[in-house]
Amino acid sequence: MTREEIFDQIVAFMVENLELERSAITLTARFQEDLDLDSIDAIDLAMVLREMTGKQIEEKDLRELATVADVVDLVERLRSED
Repeated sequence: MTREEIFDQIVAFMVENLELERSAITLTARFQEDLDLDSIDAIDLAMVLREMTGKQIEEKDLRELATVADVVDLVERLRSED
């Protein structure tokens, strides 16, 4: 899966499940400041990341996610660990 495909899947999830505008979701968008996501949204996102990677996401990894690019990077890293 390419970086662009990962990004597209994350965007699709955020638009469909978190009711965000597609135009607001960029690689540099910050979860709290730009997208106004809360801890419940983070849990939903963690479940999607687990589905995308087939791995349990560590709490410390989740705490380090600040931007959409951070999520893409995490998915890439976890998928490459196979």
